[in-house]
Amino acid sequence: MKQAIFAKWLLAITATHLFLGTIIFYLPLLQLLQQGWWNTVGPNNLETAIAFWFMLFGFPLLMLIYSMWGSSVLVSRGFLYFSLIGSILAGLAIPFSGIWTLTLLCTIALIMPNRKETLN
Repeated sequence: MKQAIFAKWLLAITATHLFLGTIIFYLPLLQLLQQGWWNTVGPNNLETAIAFWFMLFGFPLLMLIYSMWGSSVLVSRGFLYFSLIGSILAGLAIPFSGIWTLTLLCTIALIMPNRKETLN
């Protein structure tokens, strides 16, 4: 699978992650904004910390999407295997999770025949 196609699917997963995070963690995020940014995330308010880190996870995904967007290079199999293993481990730890969508995306990308492979 080309990086550009992978990036578009990953963007859908990331957008859903951020949208649902906003809905699920609305009150803790609102509390975070009301308290101000300085020193408001930590062990004293675990719910706010969880909400913050859940939402923050979207930014590395967006950076990855940006780096792949428009690229005709194939996603490396090593990256796909690493992502697949990580998503399975995360899914086992948190079974009711959207991480399974990444498992599905990586599995499809690994199964799809690459044009280079089919030409040989």
